[in-house]
Amino acid sequence: MKISSLIIKILQPNKYPKKQRRFRLLLDAAFPKIGQLPKLKAKAHLEHVVYTLNMSRKAGDEFIYQKATQENCFVVSIDEDFKKLVKPKQAGAIIVPADLSVKQLEAILINFISGKNPDDLQGMATKI
Repeated sequence: MKISSLIIKILQPNKYPKKQRRFRLLLDAAFPKIGQLPKLKAKAHLEHVVYTLNMSRKAGDEFIYQKATQENCFVVSIDEDFKKLVKPKQAGAIIVPADLSVKQLEAILINFISGKNPDDLQGMATKI
């Protein structure tokens, strides 16, 4: 291969952009089972505090945040207290309104994570 064609090949943009890492979401005990969120499950890796991780419904926020950090997940909660727990370069938190239906919850979370890189939001608390 000639040097000029090699240089052109290197400088050409990739036809296939790098696949973005999927969001890993840890749903708080206030949310429905993962099976009720099929569209969100297709877009993100989902864990549930009660149904997947077998934690108590009364598990403390600190314990849930610690588990999210271990699992490299974002905590999804209606509890704004998670804003105080979030630390840089650790699990992030996504705070959603409490009065959403299951379909609304699914739609708002899909809209929020679409086109975003999870690494850019790590260690941040975001209210949507």
